Amino acid sequence: MYERNTKSTNGFRQRTGIILAIIYLLVVSKFISKKISKEKFKKVFAIIHKILGITLIVFSIFHMILVWPLMEQRPFSMFILGFIMIFLGLIEWFSYIFRKKLKKNWIVIHRVVAAMLLICILTHVIIGITSMNTYLMRIQDIQVENVDLSNVKPGVYIGDYDAGYIYAKVKVTVKDNKIVSVDLLEHRNERGIKAEVITEDMVKYQKVKVDAVTTATNSSKVIMKAVENALEE
Repeated sequence: MYERNTKSTNGFRQRTGIILAIIYLLVVSKFISKKISKEKFKKVFAIIHKILGITLIVFSIFHMILVWPLMEQRPFSMFILGFIMIFLGLIEWFSYIFRKKLKKNWIVIHRVVAAMLLICILTHVIIGITSMNTYLMRIQDIQVENVDLSNVKPGVYIGDYDAGYIYAKVKVTVKDNKIVSVDLLEHRNERGIKAEVITEDMVKYQKVKVDAVTTATNSSKVIMKAVENALEE
């Protein structure tokens, strides 16, 4: 049940980000109405623009709440940009509410803030793509080697490995040159909770490098590397 919930939540988080980008594009499509001569269409665009503007702010806050648990797995700058975008969205809304007091200045503020929002969104996407590529390169570079247990003294060993999006911390107990247990102290993962069963295989086969779980290869590698780091301490 937990595994299905984790997959569902991660997928939903990703979809909310995509939906936010689409909503923003629909919001800025208001500028198209300037090229339309019919007043009725302009009024319709204006109403849609207001509704989508409110939706954008509310959905942004909702998205932030959803991704908050991933703060340790994502670049902190993405969250800073998220807060900035929410703040800019509120400025947009308040500039509209107080447009009578601001007079002609309100539309200038509105457009400048909209441009700043676009810059933030593009930066947010670029950082996301860059961090994902970095994470994939780290995963690709992981080389897991078996540890000669005959050289490992009895005791409890702590080790970890951080690949960015995935992190694992383990406690390995060794006695009489055998792995007695491998306890997973922490496992920050995307959809790799299935990989956690490989700790049992390590004890069963008495080696660090075991077969990765097919549907959770990346987490499998990270966990194995954490165990290797613990035993090579």
